[in-house]
Amino acid sequence: MRTAGGNPRRALRRRGVGRGALAREENASAPTRGRRALRHAGRGARIVVFAFVPFLVMIALAVALTFVRLKHGPISLSFLVPPIERSLNAVLKGYVASIDDAIVRLTDDSRLEFRLQNIRFAEADGDTVASSPLASIEISRQALLKGMIIPSRVELIEPQLFLTYAPDKGLQVSFSALNELPDADVAAEPQAKSSAKLSKGSPNPATPGDAGLLKSLDFNTFIRRATSEARGAGKAATYLRELGVRDAVLNVDAQGSRTTWQLPELNIDFDHSASHSVVAGRARVASANGSWRLAFHSEDRAGEIIVRASIRDFLPTALFNADHGGSLLGYLDLPVGADVTLSLEPQGGVRDALVDIGIGQGHLAVRDRAGRPEPIPVSAGRIKLNYEPAKGIVLLEPSTLQAAGSTITFKGLIQTGSFNGDQGWAFDIAAIEGAMGSGEFGTAPVALDSLALQGQFVPGRQLLAFKGGMKAGGAAVTMDGEASLDNIRPGVRFTASAGAMSAATAKALWPVGLAARSRTWVGEHVTSG
Repeated sequence: MRTAGGNPRRALRRRGVGRGALAREENASAPTRGRRALRHAGRGARIVVFAFVPFLVMIALAVALTFVRLKHGPISLSFLVPPIERSLNAVLKGYVASIDDAIVRLTDDSRLEFRLQNIRFAEADGDTVASSPLASIEISRQALLKGMIIPSRVELIEPQLFLTYAPDKGLQVSFSALNELPDADVAAEPQAKSSAKLSKGSPNPATPGDAGLLKSLDFNTFIRRATSEARGAGKAATYLRELGVRDAVLNVDAQGSRTTWQLPELNIDFDHSASHSVVAGRARVASANGSWRLAFHSEDRAGEIIVRASIRDFLPTALFNADHGGSLLGYLDLPVGADVTLSLEPQGGVRDALVDIGIGQGHLAVRDRAGRPEPIPVSAGRIKLNYEPAKGIVLLEPSTLQAAGSTITFKGLIQTGSFNGDQGWAFDIAAIEGAMGSGEFGTAPVALDSLALQGQFVPGRQLLAFKGGMKAGGAAVTMDGEASLDNIRPGVRFTASAGAMSAATAKALWPVGLAARSRTWVGEHVTSG
């Protein structure tokens, strides 16, 4: 406040206004730095809002239009195909990836999905080893921050796989039939189901005829390329973390016996560093005879590749049919689990192998001379094998088998040899300890004094032959037999002869399930002799 010709402060004092009231009045009327800052911030905020509102409206409109467009079908993102192919080729050393198109689409629950159409993996010579009509992909966030488009996860969706077994070639897995199938209806039904699952805009699954004959997968080569060779593929290899297969149909052909399995999931994880690589996988298989699980873990350190694999609840008769011959596993109508440890050489050969097999309760699916089933019961078992390829031998470590009402612990040696010009395996097995007899018919089990079996298996002729002897309870038994695994004339022959023995010893030594009716009659009616 100011008066003419005088000091305003003095005028206020003359009016009786104190210094404190005067200071408060001056502070209320003068603007502070905080108020000035708020005014400037308000003006800036209004400018920012007016500047960005049009862009926000345009983005919202673009999102709405894109959503409406996705409602009518997938949108092609073909410009992403070349960088994705280059990144996959850099990661999967030794294989060449090719993709028809990249699309984005809406799921039934209105989620966005990024998919690849008709993806194929081929070797350097052009032979395709894997293909799928549809694949999902996840881009690595770490790679995006560095300006690269590299997948961290690739999953093949509903592909057709073919598992073929032949005695001379073993098991082969392919993404197409290895041989032309005259009966197309074997794979037609599951293929139709797979087609029905695909939403609008997705490609139809390629049939084996469309894809041509694809090369079978070599697990040994895949592990070698995914470990030591992958580290030489550059830094891009470190971004790929997982390869997978989802809802695949597995068509099985075992010497003409054809079945269809489901492969709900198969995942392979990768972890690469400068000094070592780790590759781990797991799978679940379902069939009419039940489901089982597979898993493996491989690690490469200083050029040595160690692979540890396991299988659980596998039923061999689901794959190997004893009626069609071709494998001894076809006679195992029981669940099997196994742990395998392989040491692989840098060139791909097997340095040594350890196998630990667990056998569950079931039967040996044998038949009598008339072809009638005559199953031999198996309670449990554990078999340990040590394979040394350089020496051509397999050491049978002390193992135990509970079957046919008896329990035997045995060991032995299996080695390669030539039999009438054909390569095969000779075996020599001896019992360490055991007890014969199930305790039926009021007879106690008999201690096993000795048991020895010698024989050979010739894969080229699919023939197993053996002979041996056994001593128990004061009795001596000699035996010989053979099993033909040929799919044209499969069969088993077994004969045994023995000297004098008591009735109780004969009842104990007679295996449960072998000539079951005669065994039951003797057990119930013969009391001495």
